[in-house]
Amino acid sequence: MLTSRDLSLVEAVARHGRLADAARELKLDPSTVFRRLKALEALLEAALFERRDGRYRATDPGRRLVEVAGRVTLELQAVQRELTRTGSALVGGTVRITAPADVANHLLPAWLAAIAHEHPGVRPEVLVSDQLLDLQRGEADVAIRPTRKPPTGCVGRQLGPLRSAAYMRRSRAARAQRWLAYTASSGPQADARWMATHVPATAVVARFDDFAALHAAAREGLGAAVLPCFVGDADPALQRVGEPVAALQSRLWLLCAPTMRRIPSVAAVFRTISREAASALGSASTPEA
Repeated sequence: MLTSRDLSLVEAVARHGRLADAARELKLDPSTVFRRLKALEALLEAALFERRDGRYRATDPGRRLVEVAGRVTLELQAVQRELTRTGSALVGGTVRITAPADVANHLLPAWLAAIAHEHPGVRPEVLVSDQLLDLQRGEADVAIRPTRKPPTGCVGRQLGPLRSAAYMRRSRAARAQRWLAYTASSGPQADARWMATHVPATAVVARFDDFAALHAAAREGLGAAVLPCFVGDADPALQRVGEPVAALQSRLWLLCAPTMRRIPSVAAVFRTISREAASALGSASTPEA
């Protein structure tokens, strides 16, 4: 009885015309390919190839098997696509994703769109917060957080580097004389330390406890502000003042409790966000926590 392995053998020999090349593709020895080919011809009681000018050329029965192999390949590909779509559709349920405001506003929407396209049964619930909700206690299912070291008790994946720089409204002058900052109880502590060291307090003309308000004020020309580069570089109204600040560099992590990682809907969110973030943040590697 013919098998898919037999069809693959015939198709490879017909395509390459040489046993050595076909064997290399099939990861077999040339002698094994020759032996299997002769056994198949004996089974079918028909010559599948004739050797001319040092090459194997398919006979009429051989060409018939090559056509069958092509149709089988197309059928298998169609079944795989159908099952993949069906499997994606079967993954469903609410996944609560917590992220800080800058990520939630500027990166997460595109990632959610990819999740909706690939896994229409998944219903994301976005919790915008600068505080790391307790994943162990179930305050959220998945957390997207900038940190150099993820909290203990969580598992996850690095999504990519996070760089920050000073930005001001685009103009001919690239020197910041007025500055915007977070209030004392809000914003990243690393930003506050850098501002305290490099910006005179008298130069700070306004403070905000909300990222979107800080960003909007910088766009209107009220003053310069420290912003993530994925926000500032993408905003045509802003220009960067100097290079990214090394002291402010961090990494973006995708985290969850260990017990959540195997849940199909959470696993689907992890796969999709990890892939999309690699493109958005320019990171090819995604080490595990």
